[in-house]
Amino acid sequence: MPQTVIYVNYFGDPDPARRDEYLYCLSQNQRLDWVDKIYVFLESAQDLDDIKNHHKIEFIYHNSRMEFGDVFTHAVHNLPDDTIMVILNLDIYLDDSSAWRHIDRDFFQVGHAKKSMVLKRTDLLDLNGAETIYGKSWKRGKFCDGWMFKTPLDPEFLQEDFDFCVGGAPCCDNVMMFLMSKHYHTYSWGAKYKTYHLDICRKSQASLMVLNSATDYRAQERKSEHAAIPATQDWQWYLTTGQRPLVFLLESKSTPFEHEQWKHEHN
Repeated sequence: MPQTVIYVNYFGDPDPARRDEYLYCLSQNQRLDWVDKIYVFLESAQDLDDIKNHHKIEFIYHNSRMEFGDVFTHAVHNLPDDTIMVILNLDIYLDDSSAWRHIDRDFFQVGHAKKSMVLKRTDLLDLNGAETIYGKSWKRGKFCDGWMFKTPLDPEFLQEDFDFCVGGAPCCDNVMMFLMSKHYHTYSWGAKYKTYHLDICRKSQASLMVLNSATDYRAQERKSEHAAIPATQDWQWYLTTGQRPLVFLLESKSTPFEHEQWKHEHN
């Protein structure tokens, strides 16, 4: 089996409850026996004190927030070919499921050779397992909280502009969906490859991005590159046939449900 690695950017939140949620997600990802390593970008060396269990973790000291470009540069220089790499927002962890355990065999080794995936989250309402997903926005694929590839990364993909942060950056997910879809068949199979979003302590704010002085607006300004990947497409059909999944530009007046290709495949 190929190795699987995760990239996250850790920062100590001033709210202890929120910080505990971040650490919980990190610990849940560490517990996955099919995850071999977690690369944790640290904005400050003092944040190291928060993470007591270093099992599987390799720290990368970074004096600023982690950008997608930082991750891809690290991957190119440090990951061997045939590595599954997953970039996650800090409040996300992967489901411990047979689907994830066999993702190389059942996804990467099937169909079109150049595939990637954006990860649609399932929101946790409590730590006892109650969960929910968003309605229309989830189905229309307007957001995601994780991005997955298999090395080696496509050389032309690496020439794109990734100078924007992972998380805390409005529309970073939309620009990533656009850039990924230019070079890969990009899936949004969150119903099978589940990820969990933990933001219980803020409750009413859980579905909203919190904006502050650290917010990175660079991706938001790239409006012509804002895309979405509808999450309710027939992913098994795409995988079997090798056809390219549907993507649409958010600037376009059409929606995925008005798109002729969508109608043809789902009516």
